[in-house]
Amino acid sequence: MKIKIAALQLEALDLSQSQAALERSLALIDRAAERYQPDLMLTPECSYPAYVLGSDKEFRAAYRNNPLPYFAEKARKYQTHLCLGVATPTETDKGLVIYNEAVLLGPDGQEIGRTAKSLMWHFDSRWFSAGANFPVFETALGRIGMMICADGRMPEIARCLALADAQLILDPTAWVSYGTAKSNLSNPQADYMLATRAFENGVWCVAANKVGLERGTVLYAGRSCIVAPTGAKVAEGSCDREEIVFAEIELTPRRFSPVPRRPELYERLVTPTESLPVHALLQEPLVPHLAHFRGGVAQYRPFNSTQVMGETVRPLIAQFALESVELAVLPDVPPYAAREVAHRGEVVFPFYRTLSKQRGVALLATAIEEEGERRYKTARLFYQGQEIGVWRQTHFSAEDEGSWTPGAEIGPVVKLPGQSGARIGVMLGADGYIPEVARSLMLAGADVILWPVRAKVPGTADGFGLTQLARSRAAENRVAILCATPLETQNNLDPEQSELGGALIVDANGNVVAPALTDRPMGISTQISVAASREKLRAPNTNVVYNRKPESYKLLTQEVSKSDE
Repeated sequence: MKIKIAALQLEALDLSQSQAALERSLALIDRAAERYQPDLMLTPECSYPAYVLGSDKEFRAAYRNNPLPYFAEKARKYQTHLCLGVATPTETDKGLVIYNEAVLLGPDGQEIGRTAKSLMWHFDSRWFSAGANFPVFETALGRIGMMICADGRMPEIARCLALADAQLILDPTAWVSYGTAKSNLSNPQADYMLATRAFENGVWCVAANKVGLERGTVLYAGRSCIVAPTGAKVAEGSCDREEIVFAEIELTPRRFSPVPRRPELYERLVTPTESLPVHALLQEPLVPHLAHFRGGVAQYRPFNSTQVMGETVRPLIAQFALESVELAVLPDVPPYAAREVAHRGEVVFPFYRTLSKQRGVALLATAIEEEGERRYKTARLFYQGQEIGVWRQTHFSAEDEGSWTPGAEIGPVVKLPGQSGARIGVMLGADGYIPEVARSLMLAGADVILWPVRAKVPGTADGFGLTQLARSRAAENRVAILCATPLETQNNLDPEQSELGGALIVDANGNVVAPALTDRPMGISTQISVAASREKLRAPNTNVVYNRKPESYKLLTQEVSKSDE
C-alpha cells in the first residue's frame, strides 16, 4: 500500500528549554499535516525534553509533565500515526529510572507500542537505562519496528526487527557530528549505515534527526532521511535547517534479504561474550608499533587462459613485493568465467602457492572447485608456499548464475605469519551482503576481513553499493576490510561498454583509505593497523563487542518460513 511519511527535523534546544522543545515539535506536526497530510510522522530522539539530560535534579526541573497527551491530541486531530522520540522517567525504590524511547501512537491517539534504546552511546548511559527487546507492531499501515539512533550501528537489532516481519523501521535519532560549517556535516549512520540496514533487510527505514547545537558541544548533523529497501535515499534533509522531509512510498510485503540466510551457521552470534574467541583476544597484550602490515588488493579482468593469468598476476605480485606488501587479495571469480581453466582450482591454486613462495607475499586466491556434482567457490590463502587457510562461499544471491554448492561453515580465522599478529577472516561474494558473516568472523577474532567480490552489488540503486557495504562491515565490527574486484563490463562481455571495478581498502573506522580507479586494471595497497581493530571502543562506555546483548538475538538462529526468504 502507498503511505505518506514525514520525518520532522527539529532544531536542538537545551534541557532548560524543554517547554519550547515541546511546543516546537507540536508546531512542526501542524505544519506537516497542513502541507502533506502524512499517514505517519516521526520526531527525533528525545524531542522532549532534550537529549543531554545532565543530573537527575536538572531533569526533574525540566520534565514538567508527560508530553504524550499533547501528541495524542495531534494524532487524533490529523488522523495520523506518530512515532515520538521521548525520554520517559519512572520513579522506583532505587530512584529515578529514565528510558530513551520511541513511542508509536495510532490515529485514535492510543499508544500502539514503544521501544527503549538498547545501545547506549557515549555519555547517555549516565542517565538512560538500556532496553533489550525489539518488538514489531501491527498497524493499519503495515508492520512497524523501531530502533533509536546508535541501535542502527548494531546490525543484530534491525535484523531482529526484520525477522519479526517488520516492513518499516523507524529511527528517532540524534546523529552528531563535527565540522567547520553547519551546512556540510557527516555521520556514519547518515552516510552509509542506515542505508545498509535497509538493503540487507529488504525494508524501508526512516530517520528523523535534529540540527544545531545542544549544550555548546553536541552538534547535530541533520540529514533526516527516508531510505528504500535498495539502499537508495528517496528523500533527505539538510544539515542545518529545521524542516519536513517527506515522501510517499509503496510499502510492499517485505523483500527480506538480498541472499537467503542460513541460521544454522550463526550460533556464534548468540553465544555469551565471555565464551567467544574475540574476548580472549582482547585480553592479550599488543605492541602498537609492531601490530601492522601492508595489505594490497588487485583489480583486473577475468582470465580466459592460464597464459593471460601469468602475464597479469606475476608482474603485479612482483610490484607488490617491491612495495613491501605482506598480504595481497586477488579478485572474485564472476559466474560467466567459472568454466575457464584459468579459474579452476586444480590448475590455478598450485600456481599461487608457488608464487607466494617466490615473492614472499601471502596470497588469497579464489577459484572454482568441483567435487563430484558439487561446485564450490573456494578461496585459499598461501604463504611461503604453504596453505594456511581455506574458505568456501556460504551465501549466494538470486543473481548468481550456475549451480553452486554452499560451503558447510563460515570459515576459520587464521593468524598471518609475521610480527603483526593479525587474525585474518575471509568472506566471498554475497557473504558480505548480509551482516551475519562479517559479524561471526569478528567474534571469532578476525582483525581483518578479506573480501573477493564483484563491484556491482545486485538489487541496489544509485548512491548505494559496495563502498557503503564495505564501510558498514568495517565500522560496525571495528575491522579492516580488503575488497578485491574483477574488472567487468556491464553485461560482462561487450567490449564497447565501459569497464567497472570497485577494489578498495577500508580501515577499522569505516574510512576508505585506498580506493582503486574504477576503469582500469591496477593494484592498491596501504598500511593496516591491527591495533585499530583491537580497539573495540567507539566512544566512552560504547563497545562493539561488550555492548552486544546476545541473549536478545535468539531470532538470528531461528528458521523463518520460506515465503519470507
